[in-house]
Amino acid sequence: MKTGIMKFNLGFKMKAIFKPGNKFPVPFFYGLFLMLLTSGNAFSYTRIGIHKPSPESNRLNFLKSNLRIMKNILFILLSIGLNTVATNAQISKLNFKPFIGNQKISDTSGPGLTSTSGDIMITVEDEDEMDIILVSNKNGKLSLIAKNNGLLMGSSMLGASGGSSPYLGGEFLHADYTIGSNSGFSDVSMVFEKRGNEYYFTHYASQTWNYGIENYFLRTGITEQQTGAINFKDASEEMILKKAGKGETDPFSADAFISKGVEKFSKWIPSGYELVTYAEGDLNGDIYKKDAVLWMYSRDDEFCLIQLLLHQSAGAYMKAGANNVLFMADDSFNPYNSRVAVKNSFFTLEQRVGTGADFDHRYFTFKYKADSRNWLLHRYDVEHFSGFKSFPDNSTTHLTMKEFGALNFEKLDYAPGDYFYDPALAKISGIIIKKSFPGSQGEIMVLQSDYPVNALALPLGYGESGDPETDDRIIRGERELQVVNVKDLNMRTFINKKVLVTGKVFRGQTRAQYTTLLLEVQEIKPQP
Repeated sequence: MKTGIMKFNLGFKMKAIFKPGNKFPVPFFYGLFLMLLTSGNAFSYTRIGIHKPSPESNRLNFLKSNLRIMKNILFILLSIGLNTVATNAQISKLNFKPFIGNQKISDTSGPGLTSTSGDIMITVEDEDEMDIILVSNKNGKLSLIAKNNGLLMGSSMLGASGGSSPYLGGEFLHADYTIGSNSGFSDVSMVFEKRGNEYYFTHYASQTWNYGIENYFLRTGITEQQTGAINFKDASEEMILKKAGKGETDPFSADAFISKGVEKFSKWIPSGYELVTYAEGDLNGDIYKKDAVLWMYSRDDEFCLIQLLLHQSAGAYMKAGANNVLFMADDSFNPYNSRVAVKNSFFTLEQRVGTGADFDHRYFTFKYKADSRNWLLHRYDVEHFSGFKSFPDNSTTHLTMKEFGALNFEKLDYAPGDYFYDPALAKISGIIIKKSFPGSQGEIMVLQSDYPVNALALPLGYGESGDPETDDRIIRGERELQVVNVKDLNMRTFINKKVLVTGKVFRGQTRAQYTTLLLEVQEIKPQP
């Protein structure tokens, strides 16, 4: 080793490091001083080479030199680390006293806690409210950015199952909280973004669950575009909702209305059933305009019970029809996702149904037929909502009797075009044909449906996450389904004929499955 080369390299590096304008923290210079102080030991060993000692001596001294260098490097790194920790440790709770007074700190977060510069969020809490204080840290000097005491509630206001969890991450401040009980609770998230030296509202999201199943009528998403600029120091949830034109999210806002219905229609609610919702109006066009539609369910029954009541003289009612096969009351059923409307001999049953992370709003509209004195499905509509968007997308479904024929209210047991995956049973009307596909050996049996077929994935439970590679996904708008004949039915007798097929829908995934969706036939019936 040659000392001159080492000195040249060191000098070259120092020249590169100490360029005009470069700034260095105190720990850097302290570490550099230690390195220069200890480097003399390393250079002294290299001078042995000038006297040409024995090879064995050279090897031994070379090892000693390297060990000494490693010890020096470790000592330098440790010293720099300890000084860095000491510098950062200057931001302690005592430094926050000018901003919080005698209040007790609940939590702190933000880049200013671990860096020489950056913002810090401090939260202090009493029984009813939580104060959020934003402080700027510039090289250890703290200054107030903003203080908010109306955004989040204190623990006593949130209930045993609730809690607040605000935090500052980078340029975004998240104000999240959960409120409610085991039977019904809401998760709310409000986000603010740093612009200049202040923070402004960017978006709001709220989800509500009843007994672990989401209430899709209360899913709320709001953006800054809807509210205009809201400064963090002035922000409250009430202000955000008001500026966006939204009402407050109450998980049990419908309870008073339902209680009134239970009192009025108790005679018509079977034992063991609960009233989901109801509506009053004209169902058949006669002189009595206070007819009623009752939507009921029982956890002991697989399906909901929809009952039609015709208003009679002196306030009495007469049962006019019922359906207990259209809506299931399984573990995924939330009564708060259902609505009823009645007007001018029409009534509509509405339901919001989860489809993965999104949901559909389904409308079954029935019209009274005076000649047969019953109600037929007049139209079926579906609006598709993605995430927290307030408005449905452009792929709305609209079907009428032209597509699905005459379907009686009391016998209707499926939603035309909308089907959940296996093991749920689907009923699809259409024509059986034989069709050739690339790579297929011979012709394949296919059902050409009368309307677009949508395969829906059941939503996951609260806190669950699926596997995007293996879990079923939403597929919409399919008009041809390959028929899988597992019952050894004589399908040839139905070729080129109108049929109603009952079966299980699943996705095509193998080489012998030629359509996007397939239908495993359980039953097939000819249609007029």
